[in-house]
Amino acid sequence: MILMKSLKRVIQNVAFVIMYVSKHNKLFILICLGTGLFSLIGPLTDVWGPKQIIDLLTDGEPYRRVLYVILLVCSLELLKAIGFSFYNNKYLPKAEVRLKANISLDLFQRASKLDLECYESPAFYNKFTMALREADNRFISLLNSLSFFIGNLLYLSALIVIVMVLDPVLLMIIVLAVISMFVTQLVKSKIKYKFNIQYTPHNRRMNYVNKVFYEPQFAKEIRIFNISRLLTGIYNSTVGEKSSLLAKQGNKTVLINIIADIIRIGLLIAFVMIYVSLSIYRGMLTPGAFIALFISIMQATSQLIDLISGVSEFYEHSLFIENFRTVINYKSNILKDDNDKKEKCDYIDKISFKDIAFMYVGASKNSIDGISFDVKNGEKIAIVGHNGAGKSTLIKLLLRLYDVKNGEILINGTNIKNYDVTSVQRKIGIIFQDFQSYAISIAENILLRSVESENDERIVNESLRKVGLLEKVHSLEQ
Repeated sequence: MILMKSLKRVIQNVAFVIMYVSKHNKLFILICLGTGLFSLIGPLTDVWGPKQIIDLLTDGEPYRRVLYVILLVCSLELLKAIGFSFYNNKYLPKAEVRLKANISLDLFQRASKLDLECYESPAFYNKFTMALREADNRFISLLNSLSFFIGNLLYLSALIVIVMVLDPVLLMIIVLAVISMFVTQLVKSKIKYKFNIQYTPHNRRMNYVNKVFYEPQFAKEIRIFNISRLLTGIYNSTVGEKSSLLAKQGNKTVLINIIADIIRIGLLIAFVMIYVSLSIYRGMLTPGAFIALFISIMQATSQLIDLISGVSEFYEHSLFIENFRTVINYKSNILKDDNDKKEKCDYIDKISFKDIAFMYVGASKNSIDGISFDVKNGEKIAIVGHNGAGKSTLIKLLLRLYDVKNGEILINGTNIKNYDVTSVQRKIGIIFQDFQSYAISIAENILLRSVESENDERIVNESLRKVGLLEKVHSLEQ
C-alpha cells in the first residue's frame, strides 16, 4: 500500500513537471522526450547487425551483402550521434537557461507573497530553501531521466522480443532480477533523501559562516572582536556532525549495494552464462542465434540496471519536486482574500489599535497583548519601550506583514483586513532598523523600483539634495 502511494505520488509529480514545462516551452518537452526514440536504433546496430553478419558469413553469402549490413549499421549510428550532438550542444543549453530562468522567476514571485510566518517555520523554511537550491536542476534532471527512461524502455522492449523468440526461460530470470533490484534502488533513494533533509540545517550554518568571513559588512567586527574563534568553532563542529551523517549514510548505502550486486551477479550473470553455455554445448543454438541471444542478455542486463536506476531517480526527483510544489502552491493567509472588489485605501485620516494581541510562531507567550491607541492625521507620536517590547511588531501588524491574533486594527474606522493589502502598504512610509541596500543603481535604491520617467529622476535628485549627497553622487563615474 505504501509503495503504491509512493508510486502514485511520483507519477503525479512527473506529470506536474511535464505540464509545468509545457506551459513555458512545449517544443522542449517534445524534443527532450523525443530523443528517447533514438534508442530504437540500438537493437538494430547492437543485436540485429552482428547476427546478420555472422549468419551471412556462416551461410557463405557474397561478402558485399556483409558490407551492406555494415554500411547500414554505421549509417544508423551516425544518425543517432548527429541527433544527440545537435540536442546536447545546440538546443539543450539554450532551452535549459530559459527554463531555469522561468522556474527561478516563479519562485521569486511566490517568495514575495509568502507570509513572514513561513520564514519562522523550520519545516516550511527547509522546503523553501531546498526548492530554491534544487528546483531548476531537478526539473532538467527529471526530464533527462524521463527521456532516458523512455529510451531504455524502448530498447529493452525490443530486446525482450528477441529473448522471447529465442528462449522465454531467460526472460523469467530477468523479471525476477528486475523486481529485486527495483526494491533495493527504492530503499537507496529513501535513504538519500532522508539524509539530504538532515544535511540542510548543517549546510545553512556552514554557508552562513562563509558569508560572515567573505562579506564586507562583517569585516570590522571580525577584526576587533573574538567572534572569529566562535564562528570557526561552529563551522568545525558542523563539519563534524555532517561527516558523521555522511558516514551513517555510507554504511547503509554500502549494505544495500552489496545486496543489489549479489542479485545482479547471481541471477543476471552466473545463471545466464551457465544456461547459455549448456545450450551451446548441446547444440541448441546456431552461431548467429547465440550471438544475438548473448548480446541481448548482456544489453538487457545493462538496460534493466539503467531502467531501475531511472525509476529510483524519479522517486528522488519527486521528493524534491514536492518541495517546489509546496512553495509554488502556498496560499498566503493574509493575501488569500485579496481581490479587485476589496476597498482601496486612498488616504489615511485615523489609525486605531483596538485591544490587539499577537504571538510569533513558536513563541510561548504574546509579544503584544491588550494594546489600544489612536493616531490621527497630522499627529506625531513616539512609541517607546525596551528591546523586544513589540514596537517593531506594531508596525509589522499595521503593514499586515502579520495579522493580529485578537483585537483589530482600524483605518478610517474600517478594519484593515477589509482593505486591499497593497493599497495600505503604499500609503505608509517605512524604514526598518535592519534596512537593506541592493546591488542596483542609487536611483533604484532610493525608489525601490525602476526609474520610469523624468518625474522619477526629479524625485531622486530632490531626495539626494535633502540629505546633502546630490553633488557627491553626480561626481561619481557612471
